[in-house]
Amino acid sequence: WKKAYDQLFQLSDKESVKNYKAEIKRLMGTREMVHFDRTNEDLSAEKISSEILKYLKECALRKYPDLNTDWVVITVPAYFTTTQKEATTTAWKLAWFKQVVLIQEPIAWAMAYWFGKEVNENWLVYDLWWWTFDVAIISSKD
Repeated sequence: WKKAYDQLFQLSDKESVKNYKAEIKRLMGTREMVHFDRTNEDLSAEKISSEILKYLKECALRKYPDLNTDWVVITVPAYFTTTQKEATTTAWKLAWFKQVVLIQEPIAWAMAYWFGKEVNENWLVYDLWWWTFDVAIISSKD
């Protein structure tokens, strides 16, 4: 994340910024196209997201060549509408994944924290980010 942020906001000149699009997830499920000067292409958020997913898959396979990448879990903002979730589904299909589970971000964070713990607890997990207040209630039993 830090490397991408620095590349976009710290190291870029005015010309190269025309070839970046920050926070593409905000365009998921819309008809808005993003123009990239370098390649003279207009791409949808789904296509851009699929390219990001392909890149992440390649990075994982370089580090772990025997890793099964047919299945993947993708986190989405809790506020995503059905249309935005369907657009995310289109992106993972374009990235050649066979099966994907979409999980809302606060739930994914709670699961990551809870993973491997053998306790009976109830958690209230919240995500305060800019204009959102997303909440997940998690209960772990046995």
